[in-house]
Amino acid sequence: MNQGKIYQLLWRFFINFWSIAALIFLTYDFFSPQDFRNFTTSITIVYVGILGLYAGSKEFRRWQGSHSSSHAGEIYVAIWTIIIIILAVMGIVDKDRYEITHDLAAAYIAVITIFIITAESKYLHQKKPKR
Repeated sequence: MNQGKIYQLLWRFFINFWSIAALIFLTYDFFSPQDFRNFTTSITIVYVGILGLYAGSKEFRRWQGSHSSSHAGEIYVAIWTIIIIILAVMGIVDKDRYEITHDLAAAYIAVITIFIITAESKYLHQKKPKR
């Protein structure tokens, strides 16, 4: 296995690990307010940072002609959106017990923002005249 493939697998491991960790801890924090508030803030910062680095690295490789990943960010966006909708509805139904935390909202906004930027980059790259 070449070094580029190992690099991509390492990045994919990190993004998968931190995505799952962020989803678990932020969802748990929704149901148990204040238990992990400082911890979830740290998890959110690390997750958003790693997601941004991963997406930036992937787009850089795309524009350099060496991107071959079929790792679909749409899956993450769909999962985050479903979870946010479910939790928001729960918060509306039982507003005395549940509320969307700032960390959860920030993570979701970051996921959507990074996805839109990378989707636009992909679109522009596909429209770029071939040499």
